[in-house]
Amino acid sequence: MKSKLPSSVETTLGLLTFFAGGLFIIACGFILQTLSGILIPFFVALFLAYLAEPLQKLLIRFRFPTGLRVL
Repeated sequence: MKSKLPSSVETTLGLLTFFAGGLFIIACGFILQTLSGILIPFFVALFLAYLAEPLQKLLIRFRFPTGLRVL
C-alpha cells in the first residue's frame, strides 16, 4: 500500500524511529550498569544464604566446634 505522506516526512519519521531505538538501547544499558552494583551482591547473598542452612546442619552433625561454625 502506498503511503500518502510526503517522502521528506517518511524520511524524518524513519530517522526519529532509528534514533529513538538507539536511545532506548543506551538507556537500558545505563540502567543495567547502574543496577549491577546492587543486583550482583544481592544474588550472591541469596546464593550464600541458600547454602548456609545445609552447611550448618552438616557442621552440627559432625560436632564441629561452635566458634568455627559461626565463621
